[in-house]
Amino acid sequence: MPGRRREEDDRIRESLINLVREHPAIWDTSTSEHKNSTVVANDWAAIMRELTTMFGEDILKQGNAATVEELKKIWQNLRTTNRNVKKDRKGKSGAAAADVELNPKWRFFQQMSFLDLKPSLPTTSSLNLNTEAVNQVGKKECRQ
Repeated sequence: MPGRRREEDDRIRESLINLVREHPAIWDTSTSEHKNSTVVANDWAAIMRELTTMFGEDILKQGNAATVEELKKIWQNLRTTNRNVKKDRKGKSGAAAADVELNPKWRFFQQMSFLDLKPSLPTTSSLNLNTEAVNQVGKKECRQ
């Protein structure tokens, strides 16, 4: 029953997305925990335990999700697909864009939207500019 296997795989992916959302150290690069490999590894282990409790080892093995490494691959594939779907949506205009906006074709698009909500990191410059000097130059150029 290939349809049943697909439904089970989708349920695993849906649960994985929900669990990853609860562990920002995995996906939110603006958190200090994201750089801490121990925290990230512990989060992945917690997700693996939760999925095993939810589905059982046999179901996870059938869905190629029996190890943390396999879960990471599934997560990476989900993120890549999400990025590609967003890129496709940005590339369309007019009626085609409205169609895609109302009916995203990818099943997990809405569920992955939490990735878009993370705060952007502040930008910094490696240049050490004297802002007063820059302002003075700007004023001189405006007078000329």
